Amino acid sequence: MSSSPGRHGAYVLLVMTLVMVLGLLALKIGYRDRGIGTDYLGYYKYYEQARNGNLVADDSEPGYQALIFLGSLLRIPPELFFATVAFLQMWLTLWAIRVIMTSAFGKGSRADTLTLISAAFLLIWPFYWNSILNVLRQGLAIPLVLVGYTRLQERRFAKGLVALAAASSFHWSSVAFAAVSLISIGFHRLTIWLTMGSVAIYMIQISGNILQQIETSIGVPLYSMVMDYGAGATYRSGYRYDFLAFSMIPLILSMMTGIGHFGRPYKQRLQQLYSTLLLPFLWFGFGNYSDRLLLPAWIAMPVVLVGLTLSKVKLGLGARLVLCAAALFVGVALLTLAMFPENIFVIQGIVRVAAKTASQWP
Repeated sequence: MSSSPGRHGAYVLLVMTLVMVLGLLALKIGYRDRGIGTDYLGYYKYYEQARNGNLVADDSEPGYQALIFLGSLLRIPPELFFATVAFLQMWLTLWAIRVIMTSAFGKGSRADTLTLISAAFLLIWPFYWNSILNVLRQGLAIPLVLVGYTRLQERRFAKGLVALAAASSFHWSSVAFAAVSLISIGFHRLTIWLTMGSVAIYMIQISGNILQQIETSIGVPLYSMVMDYGAGATYRSGYRYDFLAFSMIPLILSMMTGIGHFGRPYKQRLQQLYSTLLLPFLWFGFGNYSDRLLLPAWIAMPVVLVGLTLSKVKLGLGARLVLCAAALFVGVALLTLAMFPENIFVIQGIVRVAAKTASQWP
């Protein structure tokens, strides 16, 4: 956030409020019923094994393994551990949004305001809650992918590559995003045309054939890796036009409704960021669980739309507008805290009392 002397106290109070609200949400998430989230019970049992000293060493996704090791070493109860993971994920997401907005609009009240408004929208965005409640490892990786792409756009290569490497340490799908990361530093128009060409290739269902030809030519099993992942799963695979149509909404709106101007730097950065996030799905999204390749774009969607649509609003009130946006964020967060999970997300379960944490602590 901006840090001029006259606003320092207000921003300190704002940060403390955000920490408190996110902490309450994280505790609510950590102490939820284990049946909430199709993958959560598996995560819970895996951590319990580690905490009891029965975990087999696993070199895959070392970032998440490091969190498991640290939590088990400190004997943190499972509920509190996953509350901590949720808090880390939410704070990383807030940081990633601000990196995007600061890159597009520069430091100041505009970026701060759009960051908090975007965060408020994410709290009512079902795909974001999927990343917190269900796909926990990818939920930790996605903010780092967004930061990595943004830093590469800024030609800050070391920071961008470090962020992408960190993302890959939390979830395998980030490797695909790292593989196309150089697109983030290319020309804006070239990225848009490449995305449109990839959409056409996906729609006529030849992306799989192209990967087969590449695999045959250079011996790298790209096609086999896509098809082998989740083999035998009942989840619908193949070319998903429904996913594609939904994912194209921000690009179509920004190009056809006159939102912003093509030459404006902020629009170019947001369009290029979102277009690059779509490429892994357009190239590899014909196998099982192809929505995992779209989740970063779906989480970024409200952020991109807020940046494109609200950027025209005059933001001359400085700190007052930032605080109003913060009030919106806190209000939505408290509403979520009060109603989640029964009403907003149609999830069953009641939060366990925090006293259980103390009873489980060694």
